[in-house]
Amino acid sequence: MKPWGALLIGLGSCLALAWMCAEFSVDAIEDDLIARTEKSLQSLKIENLHVSADGRNIVLEGEVATEGVRQTAHAKVEAVAGTFTVLNRLRVAKVRRPATTPADPLADCCEPLTPEKENPGSSEGDRAFQKGGAEVKPY
Repeated sequence: MKPWGALLIGLGSCLALAWMCAEFSVDAIEDDLIARTEKSLQSLKIENLHVSADGRNIVLEGEVATEGVRQTAHAKVEAVAGTFTVLNRLRVAKVRRPATTPADPLADCCEPLTPEKENPGSSEGDRAFQKGGAEVKPY
């Protein structure tokens, strides 16, 4: 066998071995990185947290209460050993306040007019109307 043939066979074998190592160990590396990332974020109690990895790149998805929690999560994940980049897709939840309506919206602003109570300064026509009658005058 010629020296070039042996060199090509050796090189091909090394490439095949490197490909197999990379292919079968990537899943284990990603799984370990995801587990360590989730552990670092447990104290933040993020709802519907989903952590995924593409190599050493971490993707965060879920919903947080405030922008501060979102930034804290990003910083914690960056501190995890082995993390290359962090894609932070965490959303800040919108605050939902219950709608409150007063029992009577006019209760605080006005007193209702009653037939027994005359409005001071009103005209004769107004008083007649309040008592149930109506006075119509031509222009």
